[in-house]
Amino acid sequence: MPRRRLISRTELARRAGVSQPAVTKLCNRGKLAPACVRDKVDLDHPAAVEYLASHGVEVPPRAKPRAKKVSAKPAKSKPRGRKRVGQPKAAGGTSRQDTDPDLASAVEAIESLDLGLSAKDAEFFASMTLERIAREYGTMGQFESVVKAVSTIAQIRERDDKHRREEGSVITRELVQTHVMGALEKLSRHLAKPVPDTVAARVIDMHDGGKPIEEIRRVAREIMGAELRATWSAVAKVLREA
Repeated sequence: MPRRRLISRTELARRAGVSQPAVTKLCNRGKLAPACVRDKVDLDHPAAVEYLASHGVEVPPRAKPRAKKVSAKPAKSKPRGRKRVGQPKAAGGTSRQDTDPDLASAVEAIESLDLGLSAKDAEFFASMTLERIAREYGTMGQFESVVKAVSTIAQIRERDDKHRREEGSVITRELVQTHVMGALEKLSRHLAKPVPDTVAARVIDMHDGGKPIEEIRRVAREIMGAELRATWSAVAKVLREA
């Protein structure tokens, strides 16, 4: 006999789109009482199925157990690596999983736990923070597996971020704020005060000396260009050494 799929009253209320007190009332002395097991609800009990159906919600089928492949020959050992998985899409539009392979991995892991979650539900939990899962669903014993799955994905993301920083494909927020934004702020200050003063003084001298307008413009561009080149060189040096 397959084990019962028990969910919390909070989760049943979320699926039905009602308040938790409404579900609690029906569990204590209402039509949901036969489906209630202590503080949880048997998702497959006819009373629970009928209740969700009355709110336009269909109970998702149980996940089919995955068949284990048996190889005739002993498999050669291969270096472990991250497994690429398919990215299921939610009905009616493009899922966040299409652009987030880590989220797709978390959704597949959660779906395989046989908790009675549809792909849409699994994506809902996979996109939540561990703090929120613990705060809102910490009383559900089976959601320890969900927390573990999401935690694994968080560890993978952290490891990948570290690898990308080490190989130089990403830079830290601190480096951008301190050096890149610092250089741009310095450039803004120069363009607001010293540079205009310098340009104005040179323009007056050249105009009084009878210099043509094209030469005056060239000198003004050179003064401003020198400031821009200095800033670009400073930022490029920081990025090379990061």
